[in-house]
Amino acid sequence: MYMHLTRCCTRVLVMVVAYSIGHTSLLKSEELHLLDEIRAIVLTYEGTELVTLSDLERPNFFGTVPTLREEIQERLLYQDALKHRIIISEDQIDRQIAAVMQQNNLTLDELKAVCTEYGMMYQELRDKLARSYSIATMQDHVIESRMIINRSDIEAYCEAHPEQRDAIYYLQRAIIPFASDRNAQRDALLARLVSHASSDDIAWSVVFSVGNADIADDKNFIRTMRTGDVVMAEERSDGFELYRLVDKMEAHMRTLEERYFEVDELLRRALREELLYDYHNKLLNEAIIVSPE
Repeated sequence: MYMHLTRCCTRVLVMVVAYSIGHTSLLKSEELHLLDEIRAIVLTYEGTELVTLSDLERPNFFGTVPTLREEIQERLLYQDALKHRIIISEDQIDRQIAAVMQQNNLTLDELKAVCTEYGMMYQELRDKLARSYSIATMQDHVIESRMIINRSDIEAYCEAHPEQRDAIYYLQRAIIPFASDRNAQRDALLARLVSHASSDDIAWSVVFSVGNADIADDKNFIRTMRTGDVVMAEERSDGFELYRLVDKMEAHMRTLEERYFEVDELLRRALREELLYDYHNKLLNEAIIVSPE
């Protein structure tokens, strides 16, 4: 639930009282400085949190500047984590910090220096890690128990979205260096290929695969090759280029078993997004959001 916050209530003013050096008497001049601005107040049964302008101007852990909606959502998720007593311990935070230092090859002093560079206190980093961990744990708690994809769901998807597998060619390639008499060498190679003589003595590459759609125009002959065929492609600067077809998988409609795991993952991602959307909306509808926007 959203309520509008009047502009006059969005400013946090701090009165800075100046003292003369060496004196304890209060100077008559007083200055009001705007330090921050409230952009939203998030009220839930568990507590109240603010979203300030500075929250919307500083990059998050992912290096992006969050939107107001994202920051409100973060407050709601954290309050729900507190409601369910999902709180990270100091030992868990220490392990998180240690992992960050190890991954980035940083000492503790270097990590603190990075925090300072980003305008963040080290303790603030610890607090943010604690909140992030609690939120992730809470979302997993809510979502994972409902992440059930049955075989019938996968069968229904495959039936509604049939998929054809393109033909795949398994090939080997070889380069025959030029002899002193290139023309005679070419004629001898072509005669050998026409006779289908064994080519096992040629230094073939390891087997590689190429899909039908990925075959270059100048290699179109691959599509008409039969298993065991050897074709001279072209003369290169370093020799004659040969291709041998080792095997071929014909184009066919992909079976359920071929697609099972990838469709399962696809359906899980879609279900997770749907469940998260519903969960976030539930929290939003149960809270009171006071905001000028």
